[in-house]
Amino acid sequence: MEEREEREEREEGLPGPEPEPEPGPDPRVSVASGGGEAAAAAAAADEAQRLEELRHARREETERLLQDLTLEEWRELGSRLLEREPGLVFDALAMHRRRRGAPAAAAGVPGAPWCVCGNCREMPTELERKCCGQEAALCLSTLPSFSLYCLDAGFLRIHRNYREGVARAGGAEGGGAHEPGEDNRAFRYMAYRTFSLWQHGAAGRRKRLLPSCCLWRIRDQWPDADDQYSAA
Repeated sequence: MEEREEREEREEGLPGPEPEPEPGPDPRVSVASGGGEAAAAAAAADEAQRLEELRHARREETERLLQDLTLEEWRELGSRLLEREPGLVFDALAMHRRRRGAPAAAAGVPGAPWCVCGNCREMPTELERKCCGQEAALCLSTLPSFSLYCLDAGFLRIHRNYREGVARAGGAEGGGAHEPGEDNRAFRYMAYRTFSLWQHGAAGRRKRLLPSCCLWRIRDQWPDADDQYSAA
């Protein structure tokens, strides 16, 4: 009896089995993962450097080619570029303006001292008081390209029919009889959009305010019977 009690006392004093440690992350996996990320970053940096070197080489080659052109070849190249990208006419006008100096404000525009070209009209808000910034002889609203893109009924009708065809293909209704005045309203909208694409390219898809001179040239060509116009 006494021996059993002594044995139990000794067992109670002995420490129990130690718990097994929880498995931690495999260091080999961590090293492999870190190495993969570093390799991907290095590959991306190498690719970016390669592309930059290609762009730099292309620019140098283009500059050498342009330096070898004669004056007549420059003029021919400029004419071709303007035919392919009519919006470049604005760059040409800006260069012309810088060479001749900033044009003075035109006289004879009552209530529109902010107008430079002499063809603007007073606008209801400060934001809309925007001029093309060209002298009278180069006003954007008088350019032949402007007349074609924004005032020609045949040109605008093609774009309108195309948009209506796309809308019908997408399940939208349209293309039927038009209400009185709707033709002019549609032509105004297409002219606003075409002007923005012509001047600003793809960025012109975002809504941009037209210069007052161009805006009113379009409205005069495609008027609203009640003189009710929304902001372009």
